[in-house]
Amino acid sequence: MSWLSQIQVSHCLRQQLVRYVLALLVLPWLAACSTVKFTYNQGPTLSYWWLDSYVDFSADQSSLAKAELEAWFKWHRSTQLGSYVEFLSRLAQQSSQAITPKQLCQAREEIELRMLEGFDQAVPAMARVISSFKPEQFDHLAARYAKGDRTVEEDYLNQPREKWQSKSQDRWLENLETFYGPVTEAQRQQLKTAIGDLPFDPRLWLAERRTRHAEIVSGLRRLHQERAELSQYEAALRAFATMTLDSPREDYRRYRSKVASAQCTLMALLHNQATPQQRQNAASKLLSYADDLRTLQQSAP
Repeated sequence: MSWLSQIQVSHCLRQQLVRYVLALLVLPWLAACSTVKFTYNQGPTLSYWWLDSYVDFSADQSSLAKAELEAWFKWHRSTQLGSYVEFLSRLAQQSSQAITPKQLCQAREEIELRMLEGFDQAVPAMARVISSFKPEQFDHLAARYAKGDRTVEEDYLNQPREKWQSKSQDRWLENLETFYGPVTEAQRQQLKTAIGDLPFDPRLWLAERRTRHAEIVSGLRRLHQERAELSQYEAALRAFATMTLDSPREDYRRYRSKVASAQCTLMALLHNQATPQQRQNAASKLLSYADDLRTLQQSAP
């Protein structure tokens, strides 16, 4: 389980293999991954590498983190994969029919709840590791966050709107074709128009990211300076996770809800315009993921 990255649960999970183990069911990212079983089996190692890039573990922390990651994946494999198989199978069955935006948003909320459940399981171990951090590790975390934020700024704020919208269209198209197969020119144009109409505001998104990152780092620093109890670390970590999905800033909560609703509407539109063969392709893809997860569940030690 990627601990600190789960603090900032985001919709950008499609970029890195390690994030597959953080949110198995984020479908836009799943579409880009054809090595589900391999990636999951390598989850503890991949997650450790990713975490280490954020906090630069000491030797003692490294041993503890690796052991806890192994334990988390053992728990996850034995207790969670069965419900994921059921969820994907249910989506596959629904994909043969028309789908409403409400159904898609409900599925998205279910995914987020599953992510929080997994995060909550990892909280005690996270607290033990983070409570042993040195001041320079908080500096390292802050610098790593800042690096990611600069990348977002460069990719969105410093680029013409048409350029990043075109990249977004390409990602949606790639994911769409992975599930549904080749799309028609009419479907391609429909997607292009719909992407342009999405209420995405990169400035607002980046401002929220930076504020959230600052709150995480300052909150963890304060706990360290106060020599807080483990229970205080655990409470702070759970608050950070909740904050990620339910921002304390009302303006951003309204914006996030608006974007999520628009994305669900777009996906429902694309699905409902798909041909019977395309819908069958989507169902087959979902069932293939379910089969992979079922195999992983059955191979639990």
